Amino acid sequence: MLKSVLLTVLWLGCLQLHSQKYQAVDTKVKNYPDFSSIEALSIRIKNDFHTKENRVRAAFVWLTNTIDYQRTLDDLFVSNLPLIYYSEQGKNYQINKHERKLIRKAFATRKGVCKDYSLMLDFLCKAFGLKSKIIYGVAKTAIKDLDGKRLVKTHTWNAVALGGEWHLMDPTWASGHFDWDSRRFVKKFTEHFYFTPPAEFIKDHFPSDTSWQLLHEPVQLSTFFSGPIFFPNYFDSQLKLAPETNGTIILTEKNKSFLRFTQLADKKEVYYRVQGDHQMRKMYFRKKDDAYISKIRLRKGLWEQRYLTIFIENKAVLNFKLKQHTIAPLGS
Repeated sequence: MLKSVLLTVLWLGCLQLHSQKYQAVDTKVKNYPDFSSIEALSIRIKNDFHTKENRVRAAFVWLTNTIDYQRTLDDLFVSNLPLIYYSEQGKNYQINKHERKLIRKAFATRKGVCKDYSLMLDFLCKAFGLKSKIIYGVAKTAIKDLDGKRLVKTHTWNAVALGGEWHLMDPTWASGHFDWDSRRFVKKFTEHFYFTPPAEFIKDHFPSDTSWQLLHEPVQLSTFFSGPIFFPNYFDSQLKLAPETNGTIILTEKNKSFLRFTQLADKKEVYYRVQGDHQMRKMYFRKKDDAYISKIRLRKGLWEQRYLTIFIENKAVLNFKLKQHTIAPLGS
């Protein structure tokens, strides 16, 4: 537990250093003029920044700041590209040709989905002479995902090699998030998804090739789906859930349970609300050893087939399923 707390503190410090370290790069890129092509953008970045690390950061910030997440009619109604080829070389040629077309279209319209973000970032990194990889996998975004049935590759993100080490990043999620109340994509840069430590990235990204978890001990798919849902605001909140906390809260016969945290949000009140209940309930914590423990207590009937959401300053940060503890009958 102590090791996990130390890693969390170090990661929070890294986030702050990231934003300070790249402040000059970010400011310059956000004031870029329009470019006619992604090639012109890559040349400008190479001329402005002389280290590969700053070039990657510049490309990442330009994409997240400029491209809007939006599906077009083509995304909705055009089926997957039918490939006709007679050799592996021919297949790769057709794929590359199609991907270049997607890049040009997304760059021209300043709109795209996760595949477009990943393709453009991959193109730019390779233009800088770097090893780059588009990673396909499953993203855990909603409480329904905890049933573990979403095995189709639904998301893409990126990895880039710098200094002999691979770094994970998700330009789509870093650019903003989907607001379920307004049904709109909200532009908001999230530092967390740039060069994210693998142990943090696996909380909501599961690659189809497990080697791209970049972990010494890969996480199993069942473990991935058993964890809670981490909303984007969680990563800015300073609130840290105890490692390996299950995404399903098991309630006792008295409709109560306990949640453990390794760190609290400084001077910020934390609340929880159950689906179907309009009342927000304040969470109180008691310190025990190296953890902060809070008791969840519900009214009768509120647990069944529902979920519980934790809020900080009216912003959702965590989501859990609710399930009542059942006692096996004698003789079973």
